[in-house]
Amino acid sequence: MRRILLTSLALVALVTLTMSGGGLFAARQYIIGTGGTAGMAYPVGGALANIWSSKIPGITVTPQVTGGSIENTRLLEQNEIEFSIQMNNITEYAYKGVEMFKGHPIPILRGIASLIPEPIQNLVRADSGINSIADLKGKRVAVGPPGSGNEVNARMLLSGFGLDYDDIKPLFLSYAEAANHFKDRLIDCASFTTGIGTSAIQEIATTQNVKLISLTEAEVADLQKKFPFFVRFVIPAGTYRGQDKDVLTVTTMSTLVCRADLDEELVYQCTKALFENLDVVKRAHAMGKMISLDTALNGLTIPLHPGAERYYKEVGVIK
Repeated sequence: MRRILLTSLALVALVTLTMSGGGLFAARQYIIGTGGTAGMAYPVGGALANIWSSKIPGITVTPQVTGGSIENTRLLEQNEIEFSIQMNNITEYAYKGVEMFKGHPIPILRGIASLIPEPIQNLVRADSGINSIADLKGKRVAVGPPGSGNEVNARMLLSGFGLDYDDIKPLFLSYAEAANHFKDRLIDCASFTTGIGTSAIQEIATTQNVKLISLTEAEVADLQKKFPFFVRFVIPAGTYRGQDKDVLTVTTMSTLVCRADLDEELVYQCTKALFENLDVVKRAHAMGKMISLDTALNGLTIPLHPGAERYYKEVGVIK
């Protein structure tokens, strides 16, 4: 009887510690949705899973290969994953129930951190005479696969300059297809939303004289008024062959997202562990070096999870 009583008391104490925010959690598995194995999200998600599993007692986190932002959003909604790496604009569309989520808002999404910029890079031939987005009127433009984040971004960018698909000749191509079409001179512009130094642009730039369309500061400010998820971004000179000047553009951000029902202490510990172990993420992917507390809230337009908000207040990011 005494052993049963002591066992019961121990269980009560453990549950109390777990619920009181003492850093202990019910031993269980968590899943972070990433993307394809060839992209940035999978190695970064793997690094986060490793950090959280090793630094936060009582939990194990596993990265899951997915189809990307849209699928991750659905998996979060269906309670099949707890965390996700996804583009900030897709997250906003889902939260508000617009674009590909029209009529079906997903209000359970909460932000943890902005991670890595994925700027819009509009590639044209150096001798094309195309010097602005407005110059794309009547041109053949590769905008990305239908319904993809790339395609949505291209459409938003065009609309910021008063253009739509009726004003251009859109081609809904993958990155590889766009690169081949560009090399064969079947398109005038390829619009890529991806990390800088992407192999698709590198491949084209090695065989042709190309340039990236640079925006003006006024154009960036105007785009940000219309689309708050866009963040100002500079592609440094020398990123691609023949690029001898900085290029100004806008970027979406890959963001760390979770469900609203996750425990506040858990999300606090996850946010803290991320920023205290950035060296692990940097070793996992070259773009990991771009994750910083200074940009942790850039482009996050959905509500923060209370656990993340608590951490940012603690370190002075939120006053």
